[in-house]
Amino acid sequence: MTPAQRRVYDEIASYIMLYGHSPSHHEIGEALGLNTSTITRCIERLAEAGYITSIPGAARTLRIVREP
Repeated sequence: MTPAQRRVYDEIASYIMLYGHSPSHHEIGEALGLNTSTITRCIERLAEAGYITSIPGAARTLRIVREP
């Protein structure tokens, strides 16, 4: 896991704990100061590695599957 991926993972996990649902890509980008294309790439890599899951095309469906 790269440092950027770790930051995205941590932001998703924190947001879910606070609000009970996952953040949008835009909200993650705003919180971390990263653009949405970087967020999307990080999320794709995290999903490929089995850390998170989501439903493609559906909003706010990111879920933590396992911890790093």
